[in-house]
Amino acid sequence: MKQTPLYACHVAQNAHMVAFGEWEMPMHYGSQIQEHLNTRREAGMFDVSHMVVTDIQGTEASHFLRSILSNDVAKIQPNQALYSCLLHHEGGVLDDLIVYQLAANHYRLITNSVTREKVSLWLNQLAQDFQITLHPQTQYALIAVQGPQAIELVSRQFTASGLNARIQNLKSFTALQTEHCFIARTGYTGEPGVEILLSAEAGVTLWHSLAEAGVSPCGLGARDTLRQEAGLNLYGQEMDETTNPYEANLGFTIDLNDSNRNFIGKQAVIAMQAQAQFKLVGLVGDKSQIMRRHAPVFLADKTEGIVTSGTYSPSLNCAIAFARIPKQPIAEVEVMVRRCPVQARVVRLPFVRQGRATFASILKAI
Repeated sequence: MKQTPLYACHVAQNAHMVAFGEWEMPMHYGSQIQEHLNTRREAGMFDVSHMVVTDIQGTEASHFLRSILSNDVAKIQPNQALYSCLLHHEGGVLDDLIVYQLAANHYRLITNSVTREKVSLWLNQLAQDFQITLHPQTQYALIAVQGPQAIELVSRQFTASGLNARIQNLKSFTALQTEHCFIARTGYTGEPGVEILLSAEAGVTLWHSLAEAGVSPCGLGARDTLRQEAGLNLYGQEMDETTNPYEANLGFTIDLNDSNRNFIGKQAVIAMQAQAQFKLVGLVGDKSQIMRRHAPVFLADKTEGIVTSGTYSPSLNCAIAFARIPKQPIAEVEVMVRRCPVQARVVRLPFVRQGRATFASILKAI
């Protein structure tokens, strides 16, 4: 099993370690629910050093990315970020990612750990036709600090370097690049926060400093419940290589505005947009009946959909789930839970954003 540079920190903090793909990662530090609530109410920090960081440089870096990503990097400038999908020729999702522009001919991709090998092979194969160089980053720590107090608590750690004011002034999906670290105003919880890329040694120091400042260490468990409340997709569950992006609420990542831009999968997704028969929605149910992944969803007494992710929501004290169901007005469905059908309300995603429930006013057919 691989270990991140912060592994010793997790062990010292009595984390419950589990296998996550090739990595040994913290699931929780005693209470997954408390870590979740700490992030919603104050600030939590997550070791996401297992994510894959690849820098792309060269005179054709922009042209390369405009050719392989569904979203258009022409929309961003240095120190800005963009969420996108990497599609194959048939329009399925190879990965979802964030791309940052660091300079005119310099970009950074952060992709998922579970897709590491196939994405690396794909990028290297496609790069051969462009005047670019791929630089996989190694030996780094990547720390996500999220929550309503996250920006303030992180900025205090950089007072000596004079970066505190610049960190506080970062807007969503912008970044700050210095000689020693990269700080991006991005995250995976629906809360304000940053993701910080720095050397392994500096990462350990920062982790300890944040803990001393009162930032709660959080594991994979809280990260998953937070992202579900925030309505954020997880690769391998809401989408994969077989998924029509428009049936996974990913239409906003497909930029068709420039008719002259031909990206991989473009013609396929144009057809998929017209052919989409399903939608990805939220389900709300009783807290005693957790709707799990792969559970069948029934409409009019027959199976019509499927749960892609499901959990207990600590913020809402109820069961929530993502489900792919037919594109028609639907207010309620039945979900099979432990061989018994249970009622669930259909709502728009997300469930929670910045600590507040978002579905209370839309409990109606969508």
